[in-house]
Amino acid sequence: MRHLRALGFRVAAKNVRVPIGHSPSGRAVIGEIDIVAYEGETLVFIEVKTRRRDGMFATERSVDARKRRLLARSARRYRRWFGVASDPYRFDVVTVLAPREGTPRVRLLRGGFADPLLR
Repeated sequence: MRHLRALGFRVAAKNVRVPIGHSPSGRAVIGEIDIVAYEGETLVFIEVKTRRRDGMFATERSVDARKRRLLARSARRYRRWFGVASDPYRFDVVTVLAPREGTPRVRLLRGGFADPLLR
């Protein structure tokens, strides 16, 4: 959070749980948005991924297609709830490499992915 604020983000909410429908089996589907913030006039939905060590793949690759769809659905519902559906928005990914010893490395990927409905 400190990192985002230092970059000029205004954090509106964190760990937002959004009911977005039901699975084919009838189970409620709940999406979670890690951070909702504004950068200027742009509403930003931020997915945070933390790892202890570098792996074979970049940390942001763990935001797979299923997760992107779930985040996009959650963001659409959030935007309708709060009457900001016409505001510009985007999806960012924050990666945190937090080794057991040493200083964590935080990286922000602006526009980490797009809403599948915008394609």
